[in-house]
Amino acid sequence: MKRLVIITILAILLIPLSLNAGPLIGSCGEEIEVVSIFDVPFEGRVHGLAFDNNNLWASDYDGGMIYKLAFNNTGDLIIDSYIESQSLWPSGITFKGRKLFSGEALAEIGQPSIISTFRTKGKKVGELLNDFVSPGVDCTGLTYDGTYLWNSSFDPPGYIYKLKINGGLIETFVSPGLCPEGLTFDGEFLWHVDICESRLYKLTTDMSVFCYWDLRDEGGNTIGPIGLTFDGTHLWLSVADEQDIYKIDIGK
Repeated sequence: MKRLVIITILAILLIPLSLNAGPLIGSCGEEIEVVSIFDVPFEGRVHGLAFDNNNLWASDYDGGMIYKLAFNNTGDLIIDSYIESQSLWPSGITFKGRKLFSGEALAEIGQPSIISTFRTKGKKVGELLNDFVSPGVDCTGLTYDGTYLWNSSFDPPGYIYKLKINGGLIETFVSPGLCPEGLTFDGEFLWHVDICESRLYKLTTDMSVFCYWDLRDEGGNTIGPIGLTFDGTHLWLSVADEQDIYKIDIGK
């Protein structure tokens, strides 16, 4: 019931609002900057984002697809290819080498939430390699830190799980916000967005808050950040019910 209430509140409150390009000042005084804004090249809503060392990938929360994206000669994002998710609601995604891990935001009623692994190279692109049950009721965010998977979940009061690569639970943390979504790792810190607070967190791996940024449009309204990934230099951010993807300079 609590989960239904949260989803209902989000459906009512989250309307398409835009984050402006330019600098953002964090709680610790650290500055990051939105340097580019790109149109989403498909009709559905982006939930999860991931980077495979060459390309940005985006999960389509409406269509059940996970798209590999590329840039055309004018600098716009276009669809390069796609794979079919095992879920109607693919959410958090991340890479370990050539393997794509994909969670689901909403499992069928009475069924566990599954994290699936797909092949992304060779003749069998899109082949399901493995799956395991998420420790939470959903998998709203997912990232790989080079050793472990990290999985966020709306389980009240909101959790972030540290997992073995086969899904074995190592540690459970209460998330710093109310409605944990996207996760990514920059080699030192975990970055995390909370959709209810409209906040971007920079976290240590013991879940201490190093810094946070409130994400607002020019009118001061919350924007509902949802997907997050790191490409080695920049963060990439998607927003609920908005057809934009933001590229953010964090000074790497």
